[in-house]
Amino acid sequence: MARLYNGMTEEEILAAGKTFCLGTPEVAARRIGVKKTLDAINDGDWENPEDRVAYMRTVFGALGENPFILEPISYVAGRNLYLGDNVFINSNVTFIDVAPITIGDHAMIAPGCVLTTVDHPKSPKARRNFTSFAAPITIGRDVWIGANCTVFPGVTIGNNVIIGANSVVNHDIPDNSVVAGAPARLIRTIEDDTE
Repeated sequence: MARLYNGMTEEEILAAGKTFCLGTPEVAARRIGVKKTLDAINDGDWENPEDRVAYMRTVFGALGENPFILEPISYVAGRNLYLGDNVFINSNVTFIDVAPITIGDHAMIAPGCVLTTVDHPKSPKARRNFTSFAAPITIGRDVWIGANCTVFPGVTIGNNVIIGANSVVNHDIPDNSVVAGAPARLIRTIEDDTE
């Protein structure tokens, strides 16, 4: 892997939460390989659905038992996706997984959602150079994210959470919460009947 900034690889830069440039040749080259994996998942001629799941296990960081993932999906790395058991991903979900995105067991993500780990500096000069930084997203078990929601970098969503459609989640959400809005606000708490 190429050394980019101050002798660090892109992986080391991301792990340290440092800024990086989206316009490097290394990033561009990786996107070509990622597109091939996306094409295989979204458009591949899979006679057996289990073969598609087996292929996704070679692409994702982790994929639990009984996944249900509708196409098309989109991601920028794939290897930074960590999905638990019985996860349901509906169509047209976008994962900007420059940093890890971890999704707990029995989570459901509705169509049109965007989970982005990438942010940009406030300085216009820095943005002109495509400077970015990334922070992981963590989603607990039994979470239901409604249609067309956006989850921001660095957000942790607890267990047994419902996020209303069209919400913008830019802060952590505690366990057993129902939230909605832009930005998402607590509407009420709910019982976790799985324990």
